[in-house]
Amino acid sequence: MSKELKILILGDLHGDQVKLYFKDFDAIILPGDICGDSPKLFHFESLRDKLAGKKQRPWFEICGKEKAKIMVEEDIAKGRKTLEFLNSLGKPVFACAGNWDYVDEFLPWDTGYFHKDWDFLNRNIFNDLIKNLENVKPLHLSLIHI
Repeated sequence: MSKELKILILGDLHGDQVKLYFKDFDAIILPGDICGDSPKLFHFESLRDKLAGKKQRPWFEICGKEKAKIMVEEDIAKGRKTLEFLNSLGKPVFACAGNWDYVDEFLPWDTGYFHKDWDFLNRNIFNDLIKNLENVKPLHLSLIHI
């Protein structure tokens, strides 16, 4: 007889820390949006320009790269803190990057969110986010056996 598998699914955390009231599960699936979303107002402004027929400006040019870099670093730190907590539970965590996890390959449209011309964002931030977390496994385009 096969064992019943209990999976905890957590999504769209947007930098909020997880509070678990039970730990009776075998694995965690984290379908993205782990990092914070502090620049969202600047994204909306960028999108408003596009919808109004104006030249769309990247969000980080609207707020300035110095402020943008601080926001991104804070968002990534929040995501990392969440992943460190989930990793500490000793259960497999299968994670996908969402569009708020600073990985532009997942965006099917030009949102003004990511631009390869800013070296700061031109890197695989998601791999850095999960680095050295032994229980956290990238799930994007993967087949897993549990």
